[in-house]
Amino acid sequence: MMNMDDNAQLRDAMVEIPLSAKEIAELDSWIAERKDEMTRVAAIKVLVQRAIEVDRAWEDAKRAALPDEGLRPDELSAENDG
Repeated sequence: MMNMDDNAQLRDAMVEIPLSAKEIAELDSWIAERKDEMTRVAAIKVLVQRAIEVDRAWEDAKRAALPDEGLRPDELSAENDG
């Protein structure tokens, strides 16, 4: 996890990502479904940001969830077999 001092040192960077023809077609299709026009670069930025947000929310939800204690092996019997 980055702290505020790390953010001060961040710089824009160019990232090259090889995509297959199928992935480009899927990306272009996703872009076409949007109401506002956007470039592939803009679309990839949107998708990356959404993926980060979803992943963080998922991690938060997993931490907040109550653990499933279930039955321990010595507690299992024919009587409690669903």
